[in-house]
Amino acid sequence: MVPEGYIPSKLVVVVSPIILGSFLIYEIYASIKYYRAFSGEVRYTIGTTTKRYIQSSGREINYTYYIKDSVYKGHAGYAYQSQVPGGKYWVKYSVEYPDVSEIYQNMPVPACIDTLPPNGFRG
Repeated sequence: MVPEGYIPSKLVVVVSPIILGSFLIYEIYASIKYYRAFSGEVRYTIGTTTKRYIQSSGREINYTYYIKDSVYKGHAGYAYQSQVPGGKYWVKYSVEYPDVSEIYQNMPVPACIDTLPPNGFRG
């Protein structure tokens, strides 16, 4: 309950909308980038799970994947059948934005596949 006659400081009144607006703009930008990334050309490569952790939204995993000579990192919700760390799963990534990806934890990579083309392959 707010005390009677309470007047918030000018700093709170000015800074709060700026912070909230910045967060909103970032979320809109990230959503548009994700949509555009998977609307264009996509490829597949092998990703390796590296870590499992708990956030307020639930269990998450980190994974890494390689495209040409660059390493990329991603994160996703944890699927209970996933092997973490060291599980190898298919990763779909955008050619235009290679840092935008999805890991398919329900599709482990067969042991007989250990190398792929440097750019991954088309689906």
